[in-house]
Amino acid sequence: MSELKQTITENIKHFRSKRNVSQEKLSQMCGYSSTYIGKIERGQRSPSLDTLIRIAEALQIPIASFFDPFYREQDQLKGDWEPSDFTPYDATLRRFNYF
Repeated sequence: MSELKQTITENIKHFRSKRNVSQEKLSQMCGYSSTYIGKIERGQRSPSLDTLIRIAEALQIPIASFFDPFYREQDQLKGDWEPSDFTPYDATLRRFNYF
């Protein structure tokens, strides 16, 4: 699995779990089957952009959260952190400083 695909699948699972949303509940919120959501999280299916948008909207996070490990790390470091606290520009700058 490519590094980007792994980041996406890990971030989907992280944010879903962090918000106490089961795969079944997320699937209902997005209009997909829970089997499909599970396959996405295991890296067995590659979600389309439309699917990522639906999942991001259901979890109420910016779609950029799926592509950048910075969002997941900030979420783990600060319990009350909200993804909306950072613009994509802020995240990009912090990511370069992280490396």
